[in-house]
Amino acid sequence: AAETRQAKATESLEKDERNKQSAANQIYAEKMKAEAEGNAVLAGKLTRDYKEKFQQIEKIKAEIRKPLDIKARKELERVAAERTLAGADIILATLSSSLSSQMEKYFIQGIGTSKGVGSLRPISVCIMDEASQCVEPEALIPFKLGFCKLVMVGDHEQLPATVTSRKAQQLDYQQSLFGRLFSYFTGLGGEEGGMVNPVLRLH
Repeated sequence: AAETRQAKATESLEKDERNKQSAANQIYAEKMKAEAEGNAVLAGKLTRDYKEKFQQIEKIKAEIRKPLDIKARKELERVAAERTLAGADIILATLSSSLSSQMEKYFIQGIGTSKGVGSLRPISVCIMDEASQCVEPEALIPFKLGFCKLVMVGDHEQLPATVTSRKAQQLDYQQSLFGRLFSYFTGLGGEEGGMVNPVLRLH
C-alpha cells in the first residue's frame, strides 16, 4: 500500500511537471514573438510569467528528488526484497547465510509476504558446492529450508575443513557430511557417486 501511494504521488508530480513545462515553453515562444514585434510591455510580462513557471517546475523537481522518510524507505526495501525472492529461480548463499533472518522469515515461518508479491515458492533443491570443505554441523544448516533434493558437489580426496582446536580434532569435528556419506555408501559396496573424469580446474 505504501509503495502504491508513493508511486501514485510521484506519477502525479511528474504529470504536473510535464504540464507546467509545456506551459512554460508556450510562454517562452510568445515572449520571443513579442520581442520580435517590438512589444516590450508584453514581452516583460511574459518574462515574469516564464520565471514564475520555471520556479514552480523547480519546486516540483525538488519534491520528486526529496528522500523518503525512514518508514516509507524500509517498506519499499521490504517489498523489493520480497519481490526479488519471489521471482528468483536460484538463490545463492553461503551455508551460514542460507538461514539468515530474512530467509527464515520468508521460507520457514512464511510471514511478511506482501499482497502484491504473493506467496513465495518453496525451495525444492539445494546444491551444495565444495561440500567436502565444510564441517558437518555447517552442512546441516540449510536442511531447515525443507527442500526435497540435495546435490552435494565435492572431492573426498581434498583436505577437510580447517579445525584448529585439538579437542575438536580428537572428536573428529573436521568430518564433513559429504565425507561421511561417501564412506557410508562406498562401505556398502555402492558406486563412488558421480565421478567427473578428467577433473578440470581453474587457476
